[in-house]
Amino acid sequence: MTAAPVPNHVHYGIVTRWVDGDTLYISGDLDFRIHGDLECRLIGVNTPEKGQINYKEATFEACHLAPVGTQVVFKSEKDPEKWGRWLVELWANDVDVDEALIASGLGVPYFGGKR
Repeated sequence: MTAAPVPNHVHYGIVTRWVDGDTLYISGDLDFRIHGDLECRLIGVNTPEKGQINYKEATFEACHLAPVGTQVVFKSEKDPEKWGRWLVELWANDVDVDEALIASGLGVPYFGGKR
């Protein structure tokens, strides 16, 4: 897998838990406003929910790309979305996790609206 470009304005944190293939918790901070475990939703990708086909595989792949304890780089939207999650682009070990999930076939492009 080739290294993905990382944007200029980024934040750094540590993965503390994966909920599913597109939702995780990152211990970090956002411009000194928010600290601690941030519930995050990957931007631009949707993976199967619990009970759907490939849920386990997508969650496993996300955990493989950015295991718990991994230092990550992320870029976030200005404010949390309606469910309180921070929408993020995520890089781990120079890999764009969002794009890698799509490339694996375990995620599909998603930018809001009906899934």
